[in-house]
Amino acid sequence: MLDAIAVVLAFGLVCIALTGAVFGPPGRWTLSGLHRRLGLLLGRKRLPDYTKLTGVPAPQPLYDFDIDGAKPRPYRPFRWEYHQNMSLKKLESNWWLELESTYRARIAQRKKLYVDHGKLIIDELPGSQEASRECMEMVIQYLCQRYPNQFQYDNWTGIFTNRILGTKTDIEVVHPLVFLLDNVPEDFFITQEDPKTGLYCLTAAVSGSAVGWNIGEKIGKPLSQIHGPVPDYKEKMAFSMDRHVR
Repeated sequence: MLDAIAVVLAFGLVCIALTGAVFGPPGRWTLSGLHRRLGLLLGRKRLPDYTKLTGVPAPQPLYDFDIDGAKPRPYRPFRWEYHQNMSLKKLESNWWLELESTYRARIAQRKKLYVDHGKLIIDELPGSQEASRECMEMVIQYLCQRYPNQFQYDNWTGIFTNRILGTKTDIEVVHPLVFLLDNVPEDFFITQEDPKTGLYCLTAAVSGSAVGWNIGEKIGKPLSQIHGPVPDYKEKMAFSMDRHVR
């Protein structure tokens, strides 16, 4: 039904453009202007291009990806002697969000944790909603680029399709953090600058994998307090962390 409406409206724009070109003021209707209007009409819920906004290249698509046979990449264990630092490294865009054969089970586990524990799994502070929305959109764009046969997003309807789980989600209706919980087996923590102190604080999060702590203990706190229990954090890392995120 929506596709039919789009076709009718697009045809109307073409007719208006042609009429304007014949009878209207010179230069009022142009092909480029028509193209822009059609783009706005047919892509009314198009996501921003986060590869351009962030400068991070798009991942290479995995057209032959098989979720049931996907294995986790082996991670290199700690090498001793261990030196405590921020451990920063360049993000490999192909490996930002990795999926493996346990995907369905992990998503089901995360959803149950949220049902059982509520705000200890998902929480937010006022003013963080736009940041959460942006995070959700970045994830949607990445999943559709990396796993095109498993995930699709409709620019006209705003519907995200997860073919692994057999679900469809209207991103205009769902809460962004709930969307992340329901579709990605990863934790997300959003920090924003406190205008009063200049420090970055945890303002929104979805976490089902925390060990020894929960979001309720950390929400609203600056990085130094979040990492308070970490040995030698204040002496060795606090200054560098605060400087890095600014």
